[in-house]
Amino acid sequence: MRVLYVEDNALDADLTRRSLQRSSEPIKLTVVGTWHDAMACLAQPDYDLVLSDINLPDGDGMRILDHIRAQNLPLAVVMITGLDEEEAAVAALRAGADDFVIKRAAYLDHLPATLADALARSQLLRAQLAVRLRVAAIGLSLNEHERIRRHLDRYAPHIVIELAADPRALIPGLRGGEEIYDVVLVGDSGSALQGLATLKHVRYELGAAVPVVLLADQSAAELALQAMRLGAADYIVRHPGYLAHLPLVLEKCYSQTRQQRLMYELRRANAGLEATYDSTLEGWARALELRDHETEDHARRVTDLTMRMVKAYGVNNGQLAHIRRGALLHDIGKMGVPDSILRKPGPLTDEEWAVMRRHPTYAYEMLSPISFLGPALEIPWCHHERWDGAGYPRGLRGEEIPVSARLFAVIDVWDAVTSDRPYRKALAQDEALAIIRGGAGSHFDPRAVELFMGLAPWEQ
Repeated sequence: MRVLYVEDNALDADLTRRSLQRSSEPIKLTVVGTWHDAMACLAQPDYDLVLSDINLPDGDGMRILDHIRAQNLPLAVVMITGLDEEEAAVAALRAGADDFVIKRAAYLDHLPATLADALARSQLLRAQLAVRLRVAAIGLSLNEHERIRRHLDRYAPHIVIELAADPRALIPGLRGGEEIYDVVLVGDSGSALQGLATLKHVRYELGAAVPVVLLADQSAAELALQAMRLGAADYIVRHPGYLAHLPLVLEKCYSQTRQQRLMYELRRANAGLEATYDSTLEGWARALELRDHETEDHARRVTDLTMRMVKAYGVNNGQLAHIRRGALLHDIGKMGVPDSILRKPGPLTDEEWAVMRRHPTYAYEMLSPISFLGPALEIPWCHHERWDGAGYPRGLRGEEIPVSARLFAVIDVWDAVTSDRPYRKALAQDEALAIIRGGAGSHFDPRAVELFMGLAPWEQ
């Protein structure tokens, strides 16, 4: 950081130099003692920040600040004052300083951080200056509009304010298509109630999507809450010096609204993308069923029942979409099993079973490289694990098995034994229920069996 320090007190200048030399961030300090020397240095500025005392022997440090802002020099400015000059410090902020420092005990300890923060804010503001803000002003007197315009021209030239005597003049810009204004500033010319009426008209009758800022007299400050309820993005009271705060309020409201829009568009885009992904996954599941005719519509049935089970269990809502995808793709690993085994009409040999039992591992190998499907892997990889540890592919036991896979295992077996297969007919309801009940504590999590019995899917 390159700093021009304007300070006529040699002792203070030396102490500041020593303090900044101890800073963790390298700071190159140039010290001058007069207003004239400072102006000479600023003729061809090679600095990032100006640190200036307010009282100088040949002038006022505020004149340096005025010069930097009038010339639009890309410099951060921090004013430094004595113990009894707090009002001057506030005035410096209103005039465009990025920060101020009061010479109190241990102020030098905090000075490096203060300078770094001021420079960061200044750089952020300059980046925002590249964005030109157009403000529509409604309900302002000609005199006040002119005062605001002059202030913005000097201290925030990137903000352009245009006076609209009648809100209906804004309809082409605010209704339909892309707005031509970024912010609407509503005044209370006439009365405070008139300001609220104008605000309501702009927000609701004109359908303005841009943020609205209400400007009110100090005597009407209590109407601020009502303004916010009517949809104002913010409000500002005409206290002394309110013009110094107006650009920040306008920028804040514009930035917040823009961020909200971007988040809405991002959520909408993500929703569309997820819908496309889910359609693709359903296509994969359907492709598997077309290959393995005996499981036709199996994926849809078990997915629907799984969602009922996990909701009854109390699974976090944020996990539901992942569980649905996992249930839909639970047998995707069978894509790696040869047709001669997958479509065999009779019982499998031990060797064939060894190949078939690899389908959860195939599922993991297929899906794990796809980051979007990472959270959905639990069911495809673990739905053949058993509560007693005798399952496959990893021999997980009890609560080592993910909850979603434990719940799904009951549903998968129920659908399998109650569906016709080429080598057997569907079992009767009593026989199927006996298998589910008998598996509690060995094949299945007892809690999962209890939930399944409570859902009673056979009644539907």
